Amino acid sequence: MITLLETVPNNYSARLAKPTSPAIPKRLKHAIEYMHANISSPMSITDIADAADTSVRALQGAFQQFKDTTPLNYLRTIRLEGVRKALTDPAISLSVAEVARSWGFSHMGRFAALYRQSFGEMPSNAAKMRRCGSE
Repeated sequence: MITLLETVPNNYSARLAKPTSPAIPKRLKHAIEYMHANISSPMSITDIADAADTSVRALQGAFQQFKDTTPLNYLRTIRLEGVRKALTDPAISLSVAEVARSWGFSHMGRFAALYRQSFGEMPSNAAKMRRCGSE
């Protein structure tokens, strides 16, 4: 079965071809922890690298190797997931703009476009579903 998976092209070929490591590097872990701890604050890739005590280039390489993305795309993704969770939580009654700002988004037009690109709906639709579900 292993030989078949490794030799015949399939949906998992790209993943199987990539070298894997059992653990992520300590500096990458520190970078991710920094992002989560400062999720709503403005931060640059330099800020993240400094917090992880590494260079920007090494940080970018680690994110590419272990997370298959860039540091800022990873940050954007965790912020968007946080917004989505908040917008669909009936216990939270904040407006879409308030929720977006609390997760570090300052430009509402760009935020709405990113949200739609990520989840296939406008953030206002998620908020409407939250209100309908709580009634």
